[in-house]
Amino acid sequence: MEFNRRTVQLSTLAGGILSGRAGHALTQFHRNEPHAFQHGGGCPICQGAQSGYVAEIPAYLPKADVGGLLYAQASTTRSDATHGVPTGQPVVLQPSWVMVPDGDGITFLRDHDVIVEGDQIADVRPRKSTEDQTVDATGQILLPGFISGHSLLPLKHWPVVGSNRTAGSIHRPRRAVSFVRWRLSTLFRMDRGLLDQPLFGAHCSGLENLEEDLKVMAHPNFTFVHCPSAAGAGQSPSQQVYPETLAAGVNTSIGFDTHSNDYIENIKQATIQGRARMLLLHEASSVPMKDPTVWDGLNSATLAGARGLGRPDLGRIEAGAKADLSTVDVSGLLVGNGIAPRDPWNNLLYANGLSVRNVVIDGVWKVREGALMFEDENTLRSRGGAAATKIWDQMERDGFFVEMPK
Repeated sequence: MEFNRRTVQLSTLAGGILSGRAGHALTQFHRNEPHAFQHGGGCPICQGAQSGYVAEIPAYLPKADVGGLLYAQASTTRSDATHGVPTGQPVVLQPSWVMVPDGDGITFLRDHDVIVEGDQIADVRPRKSTEDQTVDATGQILLPGFISGHSLLPLKHWPVVGSNRTAGSIHRPRRAVSFVRWRLSTLFRMDRGLLDQPLFGAHCSGLENLEEDLKVMAHPNFTFVHCPSAAGAGQSPSQQVYPETLAAGVNTSIGFDTHSNDYIENIKQATIQGRARMLLLHEASSVPMKDPTVWDGLNSATLAGARGLGRPDLGRIEAGAKADLSTVDVSGLLVGNGIAPRDPWNNLLYANGLSVRNVVIDGVWKVREGALMFEDENTLRSRGGAAATKIWDQMERDGFFVEMPK
C-alpha cells in the first residue's frame, strides 16, 4: 500500500504511537491512566485502552478531501462566494506575509507573491505586477498546510471516535502502537524494530524516566506528537512533555487527537500551555525545558510533521512543494488593528479557525473568502447535527456522560 494522504490503515483503536510499518500492532495499557480516571471509565477511548482492544482495520478517506472544514465562517454559505474562484490557470496569491522555511526553522517574508500552478507551488518571489489571476490577501498571513500528527478515524465498532481533518491535507501513518504509562526505553528494548521506520508517539504524558526516554525520543525516526486539546481543553494537556521535547531537540509535532479540529487553536494552546508548564516546573525539572513560542507552534504544525513523514514537499511554502495553503486574517477585528501588523505571528495567538479566509488543498480551492466551496454549509451542518444527535443518544444510553465538577 502506498503511503499517501488519502489511504490509511488504522491498527489500533486508541492513540499512542503511530508508525509507518504495516501489519503489526502492539498495545500496552495501564488501568490507572489519568485520562481514564477523569472519564470514569465511560470514555470509548479509555474503555478500549482498558480492554487492550486491538483492531487491524483498513480505512479509506473519501476522495473529496474535506480538510478545509475548520476554516468556514459560521455565517457564510457556499453560494456567497462561488464567484472569483481561480481555476485552470496559474494563480498568484498576494498576502501581506508569507511563512517560508529557513533551514530547519521558519521565517516570514513581507509582500511576496506565491504562484500556484496545478497542485504545486511554482515560485515565491518579491511582489510585482502580473497578468495572471491574482488573489488579494492584504492584511493576511499565508501559511502552509498544517499536519496533524495524531488523529482518530471512525471505526465500524464505534460510531465516531474522532476526526482526521487537518488544516490543509491529511497525512496519516499506516500503523499505530498504543501505550500508556510506559518507559519508552523499556518499550523499545522489547521491540528494537520500532525505530526502524518513522514512528509518531502521541501524548507521552506517563513517562517514568525523562532523562532516558528523551534520549530515545531524539532518534531521527521518532516524532513526538503534542495534543494540546486532548481530553478537552483545560484538563490534562499540560501534562504532556512539550517544553521538554523542544529543549531536547526531539522532532515535535502537533495533533488534534479527538476534541478540536481548529488547528489555529491547537497552536495557541500548545504555546500557552507549554509556557505555563515550563514556568511552573523548570526549577524542579530533572531535564532542560524550553519556553515555547508561537514560532515553535508553527514549526510543530508544519515542518515537524513533514519531517516525520519523510515528505519534503509538505508543510512548507517553496517552489516544488504541494499547493496546500491557507490565509489567516491578522489585521481584522479582535485579531489585529486594521493594518498588516509588523509581527503577524504574534497576532495568530489571538486568531482562531474563523480567522481563516482561504484554503487550497492540492491546488484546489476548498474555502474562498471564508466560504466553503465543496459543500453547502447549511446542508453540512444539518447532516452533522443529525449524526451528533444519534451518537449522543447512544452515549446517553451507554452511561457515558458524567456530571462535571463545579
